[in-house]
Amino acid sequence: MNCRTMTCPFVYLGILIEANVRCLETWEPIILKFKKRLATWKHKHLLFVERLCLINSVLSSLPLFYLSFFKIPEVVAKILIRLQKRFLWRCEDGREKNSWVS
Repeated sequence: MNCRTMTCPFVYLGILIEANVRCLETWEPIILKFKKRLATWKHKHLLFVERLCLINSVLSSLPLFYLSFFKIPEVVAKILIRLQKRFLWRCEDGREKNSWVS
């Protein structure tokens, strides 16, 4: 049949099968996607509304494929929210502003 045997965990459609979903390493690809996407956007040239629109349309949809299979651990959710907040409230000179909402 010319089939090869695989060992667990293995990647299928970008998701680790038989991996421990409570472990942070399982969610590392999503966190890296967030960081790569944020690195390409230049927050200095974007208005607050434009940054908010990018977060709502692009960053919120990145983990949806993973979330359709697994429940996200609270630690990973906090990391993703922290990355979004840092991108949203950053000033032009690189330091962070005070956020309007906690």
